[in-house]
Amino acid sequence: MEKPLCRNCRHYFITYDRQLPYGCRRYGIKSKDVPSKAVESAGSGECQGFESKATGSVGSANPRSK
Repeated sequence: MEKPLCRNCRHYFITYDRQLPYGCRRYGIKSKDVPSKAVESAGSGECQGFESKATGSVGSANPRSK
């Protein structure tokens, strides 16, 4: 099975913090590397919180499109 890419996840965001530029809203973390690697290195195994931006599932409404 292919690992999901954080940049394709609805929980992924850029923090604009030079020390910790990448974040995950699902896990509430900021990291130097992509959040899925931080989750793996913490001993939690593969990221279980991935939700594709493209599926239009939970939270598909875009509040900015109004």
